[in-house]
Amino acid sequence: MAIQPIDLQTLYSQMDKVSKNVVQQQQHVQLHNSMELDGLVKKDIQKNEKIEKTSEKEGMAEIKDGQSSKNSGQNPSNKNEKEEVSSEVVLEIIKDPSLGKTIDISG
Repeated sequence: MAIQPIDLQTLYSQMDKVSKNVVQQQQHVQLHNSMELDGLVKKDIQKNEKIEKTSEKEGMAEIKDGQSSKNSGQNPSNKNEKEEVSSEVVLEIIKDPSLGKTIDISG
């Protein structure tokens, strides 16, 4: 069944409507993607703010703990015992000389 000239006329007259619909759909997809990116950026910013707030609180807790241990009035003999124990402990670090020299690209 062949295409008749009247069908072509109808097809060409409707092309502008079809192209407008396609453009609107593409713009909708772009708008949706940009809104989604904005949401992700806002979530990242909020997450970073939460991390900064908690790190500040932890730093304050360490300062308070340090001050409380100084004010607790430990015996000088306890400090000497801790120094003796720490001097007896020796840590050995074992390293592999070939570690990090080869790269496996086989996959």
